[in-house]
Amino acid sequence: MARKSRKNLPQPEQTAVSVLLPELDEARMPAAIYGRLSVEDDEKKESMETQIALVQDYINRSSELNYVDTYFDNGFTGTNFKRPAFTRLMNDVRQKKIKCIVVKDLSRFGRNYLEAGYYIETVFPFLGVRLIAVTDNFDSTRKEDMESLALPIRNMVNAMYAKDISKKIWTSLQRKKEAGYAVGNDAPYGYIRNPMTKRNEIDPEAAFYVQLIFQWELMGVPIFEIARRMTLLQVPTPREWHRKMVEGKEVLTCKKWGVTTIRHILENQTYVGDTINNKSTQKLFAGQDRHDLPKEQWYVAKNTHPAIIARDDFEKVQKILNKNRAVFQTVRAKSEQIRAEYQNDLAGMVFCADCGRPMEFERLPHGAEESKKVCYYICKA
Repeated sequence: MARKSRKNLPQPEQTAVSVLLPELDEARMPAAIYGRLSVEDDEKKESMETQIALVQDYINRSSELNYVDTYFDNGFTGTNFKRPAFTRLMNDVRQKKIKCIVVKDLSRFGRNYLEAGYYIETVFPFLGVRLIAVTDNFDSTRKEDMESLALPIRNMVNAMYAKDISKKIWTSLQRKKEAGYAVGNDAPYGYIRNPMTKRNEIDPEAAFYVQLIFQWELMGVPIFEIARRMTLLQVPTPREWHRKMVEGKEVLTCKKWGVTTIRHILENQTYVGDTINNKSTQKLFAGQDRHDLPKEQWYVAKNTHPAIIARDDFEKVQKILNKNRAVFQTVRAKSEQIRAEYQNDLAGMVFCADCGRPMEFERLPHGAEESKKVCYYICKA
């Protein structure tokens, strides 16, 4: 196989996804490009192409490095290292496929100064990996760079910058939530998000099926039957509707509707014209992961967009759902009590004499007289 020349290196826009290595020059160190672009960054200044092109040019001009692959995390924060491309990079590092990681600057590598410092000062030296930050003029093989106070200070500044940006974004979102703007990425099924006004507008086709679902529930049709009817009507599910209306993709076949999807639609207050925000929160600047908030902390802005369902009909449906939920919880509690009383003491020990398959344990204590309550094993085959 002919040795690959540096002229044949992939262009900056070709972010490689394969980990198959080209034939390397043994005199050079196998190097990988790593880049990151978070939602907080200015895309014009810190675009993916800009980062890759800058680092690619550095590798091309180096007499010590030989390009292997590009790893890029697009839309991931630098405050932690739970990123798919970085995980793939570290897997290749442990397999000795990569000996040098080149980044545009240390902030692209990570903004958590404790974790970044741990990788630079402990993990990489242990694995024999070299780290180069082009614009920061940092090279982990230079003793003066590793011992300089500038490294921890720079990492700390990156961490403080990330926290400051995160806090500003969180504060801005909170203000929008309180003002009643829809801050989520997409509108719920039945609506289309106006990119200019950030308000929900009715999608007539999907809104018809939302009204049909509510009407069936008011008529006493069980939720599982509503899901079956929607499937029989070949109505696109909310996910398929999103692929068609938002992503612009063609939907060839309609999938099966689920009970959870129907219940989510029936419980969604957005359909009466209200905007519901603050159902969950995340504070990256405070080291807080995303978590759900109790209903008392939700922001409810009424009549912010056209309603699909009348408010009194929605309230009637909620009463039906709450009643059914109470019945379900009562039955479930009784079932758990029965399961605790009638336990399967021979689990995994009873087999069918005819086919040899494990027999299933059945309980028959529901509504029966005490003398007729029995448990038995049955072969479902």
